[in-house]
Amino acid sequence: MKNIKESDSDIIQLPKSVEEDLFDLFKEYNNKLQPSISVVEALRGEFPGQVLNEIRACFGHIARCFMVGRDESDCNNDLKQAHNHITRAILDCYKIMLIYYFDEVKQFEKQYENTNLIIVDNGHFLPEFTELKQTAESKSQQAKLAEADSFSEKEKSYPAYKEAILAYRDVLKLIENSAQGLAHANQLARKRSKEENRRSLAFAIIGAILGAIISLIIG
Repeated sequence: MKNIKESDSDIIQLPKSVEEDLFDLFKEYNNKLQPSISVVEALRGEFPGQVLNEIRACFGHIARCFMVGRDESDCNNDLKQAHNHITRAILDCYKIMLIYYFDEVKQFEKQYENTNLIIVDNGHFLPEFTELKQTAESKSQQAKLAEADSFSEKEKSYPAYKEAILAYRDVLKLIENSAQGLAHANQLARKRSKEENRRSLAFAIIGAILGAIISLIIG
């Protein structure tokens, strides 16, 4: 087994296998983790703390590989551990995205809970919304199961999480594209609510008057 050694130029020389593993690790960081972090930051407006902790742990393992005298097998093990932290960081990003999109859909449902969505887009919106939402929820559950089933190789669940994220984006895209119809339906709902409130007030006044008259007659 080769040891990490320091050359005459004071540059740490890594064994070939360690260099290759390190290259693959940074490739995964740049191509998968960094773009995911950018999306999460754009959605939440802050750097996710749990992802930062995984990155810190990852680079702790990487730093050990540059210690003079370290055995090659020890370095390979450290890089394996570093890879696990990157994998968890990527999955954390995917989960944060899913939670964010899930909350956006729930907020929409709460905002329009008293609106007749059947009339939106000539009746096409509600069935499509229901179908897309059910698909997103199903794919989200499938992603969680895929991660649980691939305990030792959690990166195998990446595709399932990506599908779930895209499914929730489809729901939100439908809402965005139907903004005009939703605004019209919401306006009708507010108008109907005002009319109902006026009728309720009128009935209350009439009831009070009748009650007073009856009291005078009986009295």
